[in-house]
Amino acid sequence: MTTTTFSRKLLALLLALLLALGTVGATACSSGQPGAQDAAPAGGAPADTAPAATSDATGTSEGVQTAYVTYEEMLARASALSDIDYALAFELDGTSETYALTEEVSFSAEPGAESFIDARLADIGSIELNGTELDPAAVYDKEHGRILLTGLEAANTLRLTATNGYSVSGVGIMREAPPEDEGQTFIYTQHESAYAQSVFACFDQPNLKAHFTLSVDAPKQWTVVTATDPVGEPTENGDTRHWEFAPSPLMSTYLSSLIAGDYVQVTSTYEASDGRQVPLGFYARPSVAEGADFDAWFDLTKAGIAYYEQAFGTEFPYEKYDQIYVPNFLWGGMENVGAVTLHEVYADSLFERMYNDITILHELAHQWFGNLVTMEWWNDLWLNESFAEFISLRAVAALTGNDDYLIYGQDLTRLAAVDQDQGPATHAIASDSDITIEQSDANVDNITYAKGSMALTQLHALVGEESFRSGIHDYFAQHAEGNARLSDFIAAFQPYADIDMAGWSEEWLTATGVNTLAPVVETDEQGRIERLVVTQAAEEYTGGANTPLLRTHKLEIGFYDLVGEGGAERLVLRDAHEVLVSGDETEVPAVAGAERPDLILIDHAGADYSKVVFDEVSLATLEQHIGALDDPFVRTLAVFDLMQMTRDLKYPASRTLGVIADVLAATRSPYEIAVLSDKSLDGAAMGADLYSLTADENLGRSTGAVADAIVDALNAGVFDAWGEDTIMPVLVCALRSDSEKSIAFLREVMAGTTVWRAPYIRFGALNTLIAAGQAGAEDIDALIAELGADEPEIVTLSERSRLRFPTTEVRRSLLDTYFSGKEMSFAEADATWYFYNPYVRYPDASEVYAGLDEVYFERLQSVIENNSNAISTTLVQNFYPFGLAGQATVDRTDAWMAAHPDIEPTLLTHLERIVKNQKNALLARELDAQYAS
Repeated sequence: MTTTTFSRKLLALLLALLLALGTVGATACSSGQPGAQDAAPAGGAPADTAPAATSDATGTSEGVQTAYVTYEEMLARASALSDIDYALAFELDGTSETYALTEEVSFSAEPGAESFIDARLADIGSIELNGTELDPAAVYDKEHGRILLTGLEAANTLRLTATNGYSVSGVGIMREAPPEDEGQTFIYTQHESAYAQSVFACFDQPNLKAHFTLSVDAPKQWTVVTATDPVGEPTENGDTRHWEFAPSPLMSTYLSSLIAGDYVQVTSTYEASDGRQVPLGFYARPSVAEGADFDAWFDLTKAGIAYYEQAFGTEFPYEKYDQIYVPNFLWGGMENVGAVTLHEVYADSLFERMYNDITILHELAHQWFGNLVTMEWWNDLWLNESFAEFISLRAVAALTGNDDYLIYGQDLTRLAAVDQDQGPATHAIASDSDITIEQSDANVDNITYAKGSMALTQLHALVGEESFRSGIHDYFAQHAEGNARLSDFIAAFQPYADIDMAGWSEEWLTATGVNTLAPVVETDEQGRIERLVVTQAAEEYTGGANTPLLRTHKLEIGFYDLVGEGGAERLVLRDAHEVLVSGDETEVPAVAGAERPDLILIDHAGADYSKVVFDEVSLATLEQHIGALDDPFVRTLAVFDLMQMTRDLKYPASRTLGVIADVLAATRSPYEIAVLSDKSLDGAAMGADLYSLTADENLGRSTGAVADAIVDALNAGVFDAWGEDTIMPVLVCALRSDSEKSIAFLREVMAGTTVWRAPYIRFGALNTLIAAGQAGAEDIDALIAELGADEPEIVTLSERSRLRFPTTEVRRSLLDTYFSGKEMSFAEADATWYFYNPYVRYPDASEVYAGLDEVYFERLQSVIENNSNAISTTLVQNFYPFGLAGQATVDRTDAWMAAHPDIEPTLLTHLERIVKNQKNALLARELDAQYAS
């Protein structure tokens, strides 16, 4: 599964920018006409009306469901049950709010044993165990989602019938009917971590693998997809067709799937390393398929399978491989065996295509890591996700030859993981064995993905390519179609590693925290190095679970010299020195006697997971000559290191922004500009939240310099090839700046005098100007008059623009509508980001949000109790009173958390993280003021 670290990281860069700009909703337009789909909040409700109360139609609210199988129950059930087969018959149609289920589960057990099967179904009609009818009211514990099974025999058959509803929370079974595909319906499932039980009754734990045989009755024009191909042609019966599917290979319940609806299908074939012809398919809604580059994605899929077969020494493990783009998806992608689901926003345009490529290869890697070999329990989720992240980033760089992917890898891994690893949300990569399913869901984050990927990068560097591949091959050979745990991974790799794998695991997998590396340079009178030492520190985060630990790091130190003059300077790599850093000091004797370089860049190849502090000479070089670094990867790596220094209050934010502005002025890489413009203005990335900091005149000038550099790139045509549906992430440059150049540029976009003339883009520029106090109702009226008052898209866009006015009345109406405590769908919650707390400098923000923090904290518990974890987390973040960012709001948040210690741990951690960033922002502003004075 790919995540956007929501913290869902793979969507974060794109969607946060899109949603912040306020012109598109939770799903970016995939039809080439963003306004048509996204002018209203997801679900189609007008932006200024309250959402209807919603539920999962399962009879219980996901917001209060916490009684999933425990670690101890998992062990007991795994020892008591075996040989499981599911026969599932679904009756679907395009209009009903429910579907019918007939199910038969065959399994072996210890005679006389008692157990339970997980089920969170709305209405169970009948239950039969081994031929005996059971009373659902007596054996179905609906509150805890369990059907009690007693008097089990050696061989058992459980049959049941049920009517169940569709989910709105993003997990379980979803039914979507987007307006741009009028009259068409799209169904899909999302079962990770333990949500298959909300679709059918099952033993919902990863180490009880089973075979699944599906039959489906559905409208005859629909396409139906699952883990296997149909057996023969579907048979017609009036307006419906009946589909029978072949039994699946062994797999965990969370990897099963059902996708059905009016999807468009395209096909191809891959010849596997063992000579098999593997059918391949892509599916999408018709409006998405229109602009999809399926040929390119088939080519990437085929190249990816070949790459992994060679890297893993194991052929592709399944008989077919389908990939389905689905609407309103909770994640970036999900690795269902043979039927991967993908967020359709990735299918849209050039900027998204990079994420699409990475997601395709990430989910493909899961067919081995996670599917062929599955973790035994959720504490070893890293065995799935860290490996998929690590190998997919290597694969995408190798298969595309695109340096932009290397920049993305650093954005995704080091910067993202370090941020989380220093706060209350940190945890070990490999968690404690008794982790709950709820805790596991919270661990779908930048530790499990990004830090885990970097840890494997370090392991690869330590043991070498050949040994690493041998370890992977043995891991698959020993555990294929089964389950594994951390000890199995160590045992598979140890014969090929000349390091103590258990010791490495303790350093990298079971300890938390990040190390800080810094060069200490001693030179003689001629400027030659007498001694170079790399110091290592482990900082303890006192508010969380960090464990101070000095690790072993294998990395390269790059020496860069400034050559040339008169505006033609270049920072050129003189040489690189491989170093094994361990303990608190590591001397580098190989450089003694060398002339001191202008820039010393620790880990210049990006193979390590650490924070880097620059020496004074290197800092001066970066401040004056960062644009002279020719390699975009090295440039962004240096900038990310500066951001960490800013986050750690070791370097002022205004100076970091100044360096970034120089990079943006020097580069003509659209992707580098897009990444750095986002990260330079991201409070979490720099520990200097711009909600607070842009009120500072010194920082305002630096922010303006960044924005102006991006405007210059836009005006120079750097982004012309991206097209209108991809330019939005770059226009974010004007959101945190009121420089004259930015305002003038936005006015040009609004007026339609630039190359980007689509209505949603012009309204986006207008929205930004409104929120900054630079436009008013008359500008909305003028744009409506020009573009057509009767056009539905224009009407909805204009309604959203009126929600951007920086007034307390508008903010309060939105708070009343969406932060009311009613149960909401994930799509509705996710669409709230851009219109309540836009990334913008509200004039007199403290007055605009005056009193709204009281409403927020009064309703917070109700919002949490009545919604699922994913939805609650989204709402907690989106409606937090950032407009009042300051000590008083921080104190109030601290007080609320102290008064509610029993609130779900992941949500409490999320609030703690917000507060930590706010506290850091206040300290960072003080630091910047000291440097400015």
